[in-house]
Amino acid sequence: MKECGFTMLIRSSNKFTEWIGDILAFCKKEETSFVYSMYRGYVEKGWGGYNEQTEAFIQPLVEGSTPCLKDSKRYDYNHTSGHASIQSLKEVCELIGPKSAIIPIHHNPDADFHTVGLQKELDDKIVEADTTVDGVSISFDFTKR
Repeated sequence: MKECGFTMLIRSSNKFTEWIGDILAFCKKEETSFVYSMYRGYVEKGWGGYNEQTEAFIQPLVEGSTPCLKDSKRYDYNHTSGHASIQSLKEVCELIGPKSAIIPIHHNPDADFHTVGLQKELDDKIVEADTTVDGVSISFDFTKR
């Protein structure tokens, strides 16, 4: 992951607010992009639904004040709505073709990501328990569900 990069889907929460600095420390600023896909009104004052915490969460990423993104122009806004379908999850994994790991997040505790129907090579990269991949420690805290 350190050499080939990764895609991470996150949302504004206490958990990710604590982790974002550590995560971005691995990034190469010239290769790092930030895509905001939630409703624009959450982060722009004057819009219905404005949320100060959400704006504060993304502001360092947008402005580039996080060292990884300093002077970066790699910001894009693409609003999506709803949850991804199983087919969409499969297509994203196949399109991205992760080299190291697929880490399912924000899913029901009884969900089985192996039922998505990925090719075996990708299915074998699904991480669902604490482990180390390519020298990067991955751990889950299921107590905060």
